[in-house]
Amino acid sequence: MQQLPLLRTRYTVSQLPWRVRLKLKEISYIHAEGYPAAEMKHGPIALIDELKCPLWSLPIKGENYEKVVSNIQEVKARKGVVIAVVTEGEKAVREMADYVIEIPKCR
Repeated sequence: MQQLPLLRTRYTVSQLPWRVRLKLKEISYIHAEGYPAAEMKHGPIALIDELKCPLWSLPIKGENYEKVVSNIQEVKARKGVVIAVVTEGEKAVREMADYVIEIPKCR
């Protein structure tokens, strides 16, 4: 079965997961879904397994950071693959994720 990426974030701009999903579809022609982290337990968590659906996570330090880390732990408990985009110096998520893309801090 084809892998379908699941994109998730908890960000002040709630449309970020949908925008990333759309861009991924445009450049790769594969199916992708985008959800805010708060909606993870309302269906998308059922898509997670070790083969079909890698999770892309964008954990941003702030008021909801712990919830995002908790969601990553739930995905790992289901043997899911986590690809995290983190800011430099991030340690907690780096240890949990299977793959890490590091970006510099902006502010």
